[in-house]
Amino acid sequence: MAFDGPGPFDGDPAFILQAELEEAPEDAEAIIEDALATALEQSYIDVDDGVWAWVAAELIATNIGRPGPDSMPPAFQRVKVSDVSDLASLAVEALAAVADVDRSELAQLWAEGYDDPLSTRLVDLTQRLVGETARGRSGPPDTR
Repeated sequence: MAFDGPGPFDGDPAFILQAELEEAPEDAEAIIEDALATALEQSYIDVDDGVWAWVAAELIATNIGRPGPDSMPPAFQRVKVSDVSDLASLAVEALAAVADVDRSELAQLWAEGYDDPLSTRLVDLTQRLVGETARGRSGPPDTR
């Protein structure tokens, strides 16, 4: 497959995942969980599985009200997931694996085509999943 651009929704892997979600919207949660678990279970993550984990993490972040800067195609915007707390933790773990240049084809391809490492790109997403923003915590201010 091809990874065609700097966003998770650019290229064939995202379109394949989109088709799966459109065919079985009632199974969205299981499809997302499987994409994340697959990345974690592999000793070497191929580009498709890396992109699927990235897209799955973006879907979770959007479902918890923390969408990212990338333009999400309408078909993905319609994906609704109810049990996001466990999936958010799984997504953070999967993103760490996907960003590991020794373990991930996506991270290796990214390093060949872009100046910054993939991990830099995934920091924002990870922060959105754990409830932080680039400026700090998104919750109430610390009163210590």
